[in-house]
Amino acid sequence: MAFTGVAAMFNLIMSGNGTAWETDQFMRMDAGRYGEYSIGEWTSRSINDPQTQRMLETLPALLLYEAGCSGPTADVVRFGYAREIKVVDGQILFRFEERGHLSRTVLNDFADRLGIGRFEQNRTHWAVKDGGIPSAIMQALTPTPFGSKITEVTRRAIVDFLIRRPSSFHGDLDSLQFLKRIWDLASMPSTDRRFENAEADIWQHTVNNVDWDDGYLLNDYLGLLSSADKIFLKFVELAVHPLVGARDEVAVRVREINTHLKLDGFRLIESSQMSSRPIFKAQELASPGGSAIPVYEIVLSFAGEDRVYVEEVADFLLSQGVDVFYDRNEEATLWGKDLAEHLDSVYRKSARFCVMFISKHYAEKIWPNHERRSALARALEERQEYILPARFDDTEIPGIRPTLGYIELSRKTPRELGTLILQKLGRHVPDEPIAE
Repeated sequence: MAFTGVAAMFNLIMSGNGTAWETDQFMRMDAGRYGEYSIGEWTSRSINDPQTQRMLETLPALLLYEAGCSGPTADVVRFGYAREIKVVDGQILFRFEERGHLSRTVLNDFADRLGIGRFEQNRTHWAVKDGGIPSAIMQALTPTPFGSKITEVTRRAIVDFLIRRPSSFHGDLDSLQFLKRIWDLASMPSTDRRFENAEADIWQHTVNNVDWDDGYLLNDYLGLLSSADKIFLKFVELAVHPLVGARDEVAVRVREINTHLKLDGFRLIESSQMSSRPIFKAQELASPGGSAIPVYEIVLSFAGEDRVYVEEVADFLLSQGVDVFYDRNEEATLWGKDLAEHLDSVYRKSARFCVMFISKHYAEKIWPNHERRSALARALEERQEYILPARFDDTEIPGIRPTLGYIELSRKTPRELGTLILQKLGRHVPDEPIAE
């Protein structure tokens, strides 16, 4: 039977397993469920037929869960295309190239026009539907994959950096040991008919023959560039784990990775330790009105006359991967902003600690006093450690009590103060400066 055409059709792929689509690898469905609730000749076309598989890959698809599912993304409808469709041991295997997502409420508003019956929404199946997807649905689409905020530009920059390091991305672990901590390779199908699963496939091409490079393995085979953020961040966290590299190598990786992650609203932060070595976790930066962690770990408040000392402290902290607000590093961010409003937000809302460099100049200047008032407001609101005074002299500063513990800078080099700040953050303190 020849196809009469595929214009204005779409795939509807539905599962009753509330986590079935929460993977970046091959998705699975019982091949016996293909064709249910389909139109015309699609009800009789065999999913085993390579031509059928190729035609299905040309149709847009809606990927969703049955009504009543209780999974974490039960109400998310994904829009995109099924790719690499195949049938193995009675299971349809396919990858999903997601182009965006919308809520189930929007879909339900158009259920009749889409030909999706009420009973059909309670049945795991793969249907080919007649008619296009209404433009109103496309307009309601969030045009990014669900759970993906980290752009391909950022991902490529990080992956390229890691695979070009003198040490491999997997460091002291072999590649399979590393990858199996992120993906369940034993349950993922192989793309090579000679092998049972992805683990054997990767071993063949990276250990036995070594005919795949790291770029192909990570970007093409494992799909790291288009994976959900949680998978990509798990990869990044492992790339800076104590099991993977020496202290200095990990510090270099953290610093470079944070440079890129910050652009998409994430950063690596030390969360715990293993054998006195830092373990980093990726966390999302704060957004306006959000409840995520602060944008900066440290903000520096100082007078311009004290800049030489402060800049050395800032440079040291940045070299250790600390997120620091230092004005000269924020010129593009500050350009064109209402500085009174923006700096109030920075010093009152956007940091874990404020290091206040107190001097006679600090007491006299307008902007340091503006920063001080914002920092004091934060300290009063939260009633916990926030302002960390560092004194060049004994100048009294309104709101800073003499009983508040401080560091006397005449006895500390910028590096020594930076080391104390690292300790306050609970971070690893290097014995020697980290070589570039």
